[in-house]
Amino acid sequence: MIEMTKRIRDLEVSEHLRTLTHERFGTRGRFTLLERASGIGASKWKNFYYKKQEATTEMIAFWIEKYPEDESFLMTGKIPPRKDGYPFGTIPPHVRQTETISDRLNWVIVEWTSPRGAALFEYLEERSKHQIAAEEWKKTVLGEQAPTAAMVEIVCKARPYFAAWITCGSEIDSYDQVDPTCTRSIKTWRSNLLKQLMSAPSEDPEK
Repeated sequence: MIEMTKRIRDLEVSEHLRTLTHERFGTRGRFTLLERASGIGASKWKNFYYKKQEATTEMIAFWIEKYPEDESFLMTGKIPPRKDGYPFGTIPPHVRQTETISDRLNWVIVEWTSPRGAALFEYLEERSKHQIAAEEWKKTVLGEQAPTAAMVEIVCKARPYFAAWITCGSEIDSYDQVDPTCTRSIKTWRSNLLKQLMSAPSEDPEK
């Protein structure tokens, strides 16, 4: 009975991990990207994804280390509730996503963009007007190199209210900037944003 329960749990964790690999790494180039990110061979990820084997301890350990915010869903299938009123397009940054400028930049890229995997890197290349190759974006997102100043500039232009947080990583007091980890900062930012909207002159329908 205990062995059967463990087997069912392993199957469930494997299905959760397949879902996460699709969401995080997209379709094209998925297994190569997974190999680069994890050090686990692409063939192993491919066999796992197509259900020729279940998730290994090594795969699970990598995922939890790389994406600690996914641990609850991976292990239980339950998604932690979003904080009430959290205004951004993804869950609040985990502590490891705030340690370096690379971590913060990557969180904002996820908050900003919808493509995943190879499509994400191509999208970022397009947003840079082909000044920064998809391969360079790939290296940065996968943590193989630090972002360049040009990369930071592009992401900050797309999400200007995160610019100070990306570059400084500290609580933000400026009225037009926000620290997505800080409830007080978010509240202040939203309040100031509302004031701006309320004070903006309405368009004259006759013009």
